[in-house]
Amino acid sequence: MSQSAPVVAYPITRSPQLARWLLAVAAAGLGVLWAWGLWGAPAGQTTVAIAATAWLLCATLAAQFWWQSPQGRLLWDGYHWSWTPSSGTASGPGSAHIHLDWQHSLWVRWQSDDRTQVCWFWLEQRHAPVQWADLRRALHAPPASPPSTSTP
Repeated sequence: MSQSAPVVAYPITRSPQLARWLLAVAAAGLGVLWAWGLWGAPAGQTTVAIAATAWLLCATLAAQFWWQSPQGRLLWDGYHWSWTPSSGTASGPGSAHIHLDWQHSLWVRWQSDDRTQVCWFWLEQRHAPVQWADLRRALHAPPASPPSTSTP
């Protein structure tokens, strides 16, 4: 008999760590743009203005991405994943897959079984350290089959 990963409910909040990373990337991009404008840009400011506008658009989209990142609770019941936003009702069953694993942080994609909902989560150990090991076990474990309800 195979054993399933333990039941776990993990809180999802906006990540200050992700905000710092996005800010660092935006600052690095601005630094490169500034240096290019001073020393490497072709004559005329049109090219620099276009590049600065593109940088501003990307920085704005990154800030919007972080600000609108989902918050709520990700639940593993032993057989299915479900997602409950902090401002709504629980979804139906779905699946969760790790796309990036840095041991103390995970980037996870959750998708409802009917494929109508998709959410991306940046999960961090510091949000719920006690449940972190169970969450990782559940995400890495192969899906278990629900118990059969038929009688012989």
